[in-house]
Amino acid sequence: MIVVGGTYYERVIVPESDQLAGSGMRAAAALANRTSRPTLHTALDEGDSKEEALLVADALRVELGNDIERDEKVGFTYLTPISSPAINGPNSRVEEPPYLLPDGEQTALVFGMIEAPNGEIKVSAETIVYDPQRPRDAEPLELSGLTASRFIVVANRNEVRRLGGNEDLLKAAEQILADQPKVVGVITKRGAAGCLVSQRDGKNVDHQRVGAHPTSRVWPIGSGDVFSAGFAHAIDMGRTLNEAAELGSAATAHWCSTQNPAISEAILGGNYDEIPLPILPSMPQVYIAAPFFTVGERWLVETVYDELFSLGVQRWSPVHEVGFGDLEVAKKDLDGLLASDVVLALLDHADPGTVFEVGYAVSQGIPVVGYAETLSHEGVKMMAGTQVELHRDLSTACYRAAWVGMGLRPRPGWLTE
Repeated sequence: MIVVGGTYYERVIVPESDQLAGSGMRAAAALANRTSRPTLHTALDEGDSKEEALLVADALRVELGNDIERDEKVGFTYLTPISSPAINGPNSRVEEPPYLLPDGEQTALVFGMIEAPNGEIKVSAETIVYDPQRPRDAEPLELSGLTASRFIVVANRNEVRRLGGNEDLLKAAEQILADQPKVVGVITKRGAAGCLVSQRDGKNVDHQRVGAHPTSRVWPIGSGDVFSAGFAHAIDMGRTLNEAAELGSAATAHWCSTQNPAISEAILGGNYDEIPLPILPSMPQVYIAAPFFTVGERWLVETVYDELFSLGVQRWSPVHEVGFGDLEVAKKDLDGLLASDVVLALLDHADPGTVFEVGYAVSQGIPVVGYAETLSHEGVKMMAGTQVELHRDLSTACYRAAWVGMGLRPRPGWLTE
């Protein structure tokens, strides 16, 4: 199997992280092991980034394929792992795009690349697993330049909605399958909720949900790339779409919890003990308990609010649902809390209203997941002693709140320091 995709710089400010990865490099590294060196076809610019990429690829046991040149380097800068990135080099372009005809390869995993829009890099294989990576301009589905007997599209929820021209994920997937006869399956990545597998069943479309594997720590950047890698590997091994999605989910959990570039050989072989969450008929509602009176506080609430949406859960935020007001807001806020499945509390500065909401939720038997960077162990002793799960890692707190809302039992005390 070959991988075609980008190699990009990725910088995170909090917590500090700086590496050369990108969808292509990360996916190829995920499939590398003691007996296999996956081939990655990627674009590199001359200079330091090319030299570094050669060193990184060698360290990760990745074989670099065709020498594709781009005119400038590309990178992503994130304030936090759940923040939307600033893109450096968005106008980068490849020079003399190649035609990749894998020798004896049955499967190719192809990612959309910033420097090669509109199918400029041409790929031919028996099966192409295509991850568009184009959330802003993903309509309609662009498969020009790709030649295969069958295609499988793996995309996130926003991309599927755009590609299918419908806000309803089921209908959007069905439309993609209707518009593209060679597309045999659409896999919709749904964050903490796992994924949706949509495939042809005669004249109809069959939809199956595959749950996520909850972990105690979550590093979300690159999780979709690793899912696609695990999924494509399973397809290359002859697995069904559903089986491939299950392996992709396990591979994602491995990456999110360890940041180990290589998926374990046990997982690649289909052996994993984690049990996906049950698929619920409707997604849980997360109540965001937090102060929102300064720019910094409001920024954090907005970041969490957006992230919960991307994770596929419903959100109830006092500032969004009720707004500012006088004493009358208290009952409205608590009504929203009582209608929720879990509370995600942003605890820094020990805002009295937020602390009250946590206590009220505990008294009502509603689970609470808390996030704080500055509070001490002594400061949250009452919370830790009453089944509140606590985190200093923002990404993990958001995911764990979603999973706890789905039925995962919270673990009291500090889970991530």
